[in-house]
Amino acid sequence: METMTAAHFRALRTYLGYSVAGIADYLGVSINSARAWDKGAYSPPAGVVAELGKLQAATELAVTCLSDHYGRNRAEWPMEIPRTAEQINDMRPQVTMPGPVTVDWWKHVGIRVCAKVPGLTLEWV
Repeated sequence: METMTAAHFRALRTYLGYSVAGIADYLGVSINSARAWDKGAYSPPAGVVAELGKLQAATELAVTCLSDHYGRNRAEWPMEIPRTAEQINDMRPQVTMPGPVTVDWWKHVGIRVCAKVPGLTLEWV
């Protein structure tokens, strides 16, 4: 994807579990730039679109890996997700995170894993 509309940017940002400030931090841009993309004042540049594509792919990979893990290891249920940012680095099982992920990213990943693994529930770390 070479260009991205504001609607696509906002939908993808929220789908991945990032606030405007969080996605600005992840991308290393000003919050004002992220707000402008989110509101449609202008489109994100191609480099940002590419980074978002990488983030989406890494997120999908995390969901797949965790779904496989919990599908095979019922003894490790429920899936734990962090309640605070300080708990993010303590997550087990380890997954390759796409960058500075947020607690909301983990919530979105967790609920998507639960959708793929019948009966799996979430719990706080």
